[in-house]
Amino acid sequence: MYRGMFLIGSALLPCLAHAQNSSGTAGKDTAQRIDGYYEQRQPLQPERPVVDPVQPAPPPAGQRGLADVRGSFVLNEVRFSPSALLPKATLDAIAARYQGREVHLAELETLVADVNAAYEAAGISTARALLREQSINEGRVDVTLLEGTLGTLEVTGEGKVPVRFVERRVRQPVGEVVRSDRLRDELIYLNRTTDLQVRALMRPGQAAGQTDIVLLAEVPDRSNWGVFVDNSGVETTGRERYGAHGQFWGLAGISDLLAGSVAWSRGGLEGRIGYSGIVNTRNGRVGASVSRSQINIIDGAYRALDITGESTSYGLDFTQPWVATPNWLLSTIANVSRSNSVSDIGDVRVSEVDSTTVTLGVSTGYRNDGYDWTFYQGVSRIRTDETLAEGRAFTTANGSTSWTQRIGSSGLLYRAQLGWQFSNGDFLPSSNLFQVGGIGSVRGYVRGTLSGVKGYFGSVELHRPYRQAHDVYVFFDHGEVRGDYPTSASISSVGVGLNGQLAKRYSYSLDLGHPLDKVLQDDDSLRADFRISARW
Repeated sequence: MYRGMFLIGSALLPCLAHAQNSSGTAGKDTAQRIDGYYEQRQPLQPERPVVDPVQPAPPPAGQRGLADVRGSFVLNEVRFSPSALLPKATLDAIAARYQGREVHLAELETLVADVNAAYEAAGISTARALLREQSINEGRVDVTLLEGTLGTLEVTGEGKVPVRFVERRVRQPVGEVVRSDRLRDELIYLNRTTDLQVRALMRPGQAAGQTDIVLLAEVPDRSNWGVFVDNSGVETTGRERYGAHGQFWGLAGISDLLAGSVAWSRGGLEGRIGYSGIVNTRNGRVGASVSRSQINIIDGAYRALDITGESTSYGLDFTQPWVATPNWLLSTIANVSRSNSVSDIGDVRVSEVDSTTVTLGVSTGYRNDGYDWTFYQGVSRIRTDETLAEGRAFTTANGSTSWTQRIGSSGLLYRAQLGWQFSNGDFLPSSNLFQVGGIGSVRGYVRGTLSGVKGYFGSVELHRPYRQAHDVYVFFDHGEVRGDYPTSASISSVGVGLNGQLAKRYSYSLDLGHPLDKVLQDDDSLRADFRISARW
């Protein structure tokens, strides 16, 4: 039904290049896309709004009492003690509501309550206004503003907490007035842009008017390991894959992560290792990675030709958050990578491609109670040198977006996802083609069923989580690619899936997809994709 560049496997070299190093959406290679798909297959829940990380203690104690006054009097002036937290204009506006008229004692208490409400509106929980015992002379009333100064700042928690890392991101000098509003913003930013979860407990200090802050940090496990088995490979190199992965966190105390993975099939071996860490106080993260794959065609029309291939890729990336609030997260991403792919038939080298890619992108997300969405758009400039073609350069734009929504109180959720690629060229190396089909795009088809220089895919899923450990869903997937000939081709599928966790250590995922469009005569009417994994 389809011809030319749309059929992965319809020609020798595209098939081989696909098995070596195929690009996915949003700049991820196939292995990363598959792993990312299964990571998000855990029982679906919308991201909850960020909770307030500041737990206020009672404000600094002061001598409390009522004004020494009976009945009413004309209030001529309200005098506030100096404030480092509330603007003078705010205090003057509150006083103006009561000055110049006859007031009762209850109205003075209302005035004090108005000042405390102004503190609360500003997100300040370590200060309050008091009306001390006093004599009223000439209609003047003094209101004391108690604004706690920082006594001590302590960082603690279970495990190896990077104390200095946290302290550098909390600007609360000892002896200065505690800015709980600023502390709240700093902790939200820290929690949303690192692997840490830090909350602040405030308590009265040892001296009068002091507030102590205890920062309680939750850190990831120092290390964890896992193994898995799935059938996300391709028929030419073996569908069944067996893999292992592991990671170490906090080796340098900068919220850094060293992670690696390896996957083996009958005709392929692929591995990846990467390290990243935070390098500035605004939590910009630098990462470096290297990946390598080897393949041997063991099935299909070319299995007797002794076809082998190797691919090696090196990458360096930098992610800088700019906005991190309870609802919004905005980051920019820069990446540069260099890859080399070779293909051999027996002892004859038939293809070698070197490519350099520079990518700039922006990532944003929004979360609220019951729904969340994400958006990514990247633009890549790619330079390739090939043995069978002259060197060339081209530009691609890859992007993705997703939306997750809770449906009232029904217990149901839906998720919609979309991925795309645009390009300024009509011919791209097969490793840079946009591919649809398989896990992470259009389920029910083999991986990379269609490919083209431009394309998109989308999916809609209806989920029913069960006990926050299991999830059943139905889905509809659709994808389309465009190229030289034919001008376009598309595929669609419907299906059902389930995933979950057992005993917190084991997880499973199963997708059953039914293709709605015939691509090859021997296409299955039902395709099952699964992964079973365990973690320690």
